[in-house]
Amino acid sequence: MKKSLAIFGGKPVRTKECPPWPIYNEALGYELLNTLKNGGFSELTGKKSKEFGAAFASKMGVKYGIPVSNGTSAIHLALIGLKVDPGDEILVPAHTFIGSASPILMQNAIPVFVDIDEDTYTMDPDDLDKKITDRSKVVIVVHLNGNPANMDRIMKIARSHNLKVIEDCAQAHGAVYKDQYVGSIGDVGTFSFWEDKIMTTGGEGGMVITNDEEIMKKICSAKSHGEMERKEGEERKYVHEFLGYNYRITEFQATYGLYELGKLDEYIEKRRKNADYLTKRLSKLKGVYTPKEIQGGKNVFYKYIVKVDGEKLGKDVVWIKDALKAEGIKVESRYPLPLHFQPLFQEKNTYGDSSWPYACIDKKYEYKRGLCPVAEKIGRKLLTLLVHPTIDEEYLNDVSTAFYKVWEYILS
Repeated sequence: MKKSLAIFGGKPVRTKECPPWPIYNEALGYELLNTLKNGGFSELTGKKSKEFGAAFASKMGVKYGIPVSNGTSAIHLALIGLKVDPGDEILVPAHTFIGSASPILMQNAIPVFVDIDEDTYTMDPDDLDKKITDRSKVVIVVHLNGNPANMDRIMKIARSHNLKVIEDCAQAHGAVYKDQYVGSIGDVGTFSFWEDKIMTTGGEGGMVITNDEEIMKKICSAKSHGEMERKEGEERKYVHEFLGYNYRITEFQATYGLYELGKLDEYIEKRRKNADYLTKRLSKLKGVYTPKEIQGGKNVFYKYIVKVDGEKLGKDVVWIKDALKAEGIKVESRYPLPLHFQPLFQEKNTYGDSSWPYACIDKKYEYKRGLCPVAEKIGRKLLTLLVHPTIDEEYLNDVSTAFYKVWEYILS
C-alpha cells in the first residue's frame, strides 16, 4: 500500500489539470468590446459603474451600491463611512484573510481580535461580547468561505453596546441568513470581486452596500479623493472636503460585474451541488468533518473546507495535504496562522518605524497566545478544496478517490 501512494512514487489518481475558474465566454467578450467601442473608460466619464452599483444593490435588497477598487478598500471605506476615529477599537475575527483587518490600521484604529466558532469558523458571539470595551466602535463580521455567521446574536450584542456592524461578504456573494442576503443585515456590507470569487469583475474589484444615505454619500466622496458631491452632468469643481482616496473602478470592471451578477444564482447552484457531492462522500471518512451550515443560513461555498483531526488519525495534516496533492488534487491549507500571530500585528509594522496607531494610544495592546484559542488551533486542521462552477463530476470523483486512497493507507 505504501508504494501505491503517489507521494511515495506510485501512480497518481489524476494527471489532468483542475478545471479553471473563471473562464472566458463570447457573451462577456461582446459586452466588454461594446464598452471599449463606446468610450468613457473611467467611472467619472462612463455610466456602467453607476448601473452596476444600482443593479447589485437591487439584487441584495438594499438602497445603495457603491462599486470600489477591491474588497480591502471596501472595508476601509465602510470604516470611513461609519466615522471611525484614530484609536477606536474595531472587533474582527482572528481567523480570516488579512484584508478583513488591515483596513482598521489604515484608518488608524485598533484591531481587537475575536475568536471563532469551531464548527462554522465564523465569529463567536460569546467571545465578541467579552471583548467589547468602552473604546469599541464597530464590529466587522466575516461570512467566511461563503458561510453566514450568527447574525441574530451578533446584531443583538452590537446593538446592546451601540456598535455599528460591517458585514465582510468578500467570500459570500449571494449567501443568505434567514431570508436576507448577507451584507444587507448590518449597517454596511462589503464585497470583493477578486479573480476566483463567487463572482468577479475581471481580477480586482469591490462593492459597498448600505441603506443609509449619509453613509453612502460619505463613501462616494471618500472613494474619489474626498471630492464634494456633484450632480450628473455638472462641471467638476475640484473641491476636496476631507481626506479621500482613489478607490474607483473602471467601466470595464463594471461591465464584467454586470455580466457576472446575471450569472450569480447559476454559479451558486453549481457550487452547492458540487459541495453536496463531496459532503456525501467525505463525511464517511474517519477524522474528517465536512462543512456545517448555521440554522437559517445558506452557504454559497466560495471554498469547500474540511477539518481533519490529525491526532485521531495519527498523521500530521500537512503530510495529508501533501499526499492528496501528489494524487493530483488541488488542496491547500486555510489560514494556518491566525491574524493576531501575523508579524504585522505582533511587531506592529505599520507606518515607518512609528508603530502608529498603537504608539499614540494610552493602552498597551499585546496579541498573546491564548487570546483566541480556537482560531489558534483550527487553521492547522483545515484543508481547502475547490467547488467552483466549472468543476465537473469527473474531478469531484477524483477528489473522493484520492481521499479514500490516502485514508486507506493511513488506517492500514
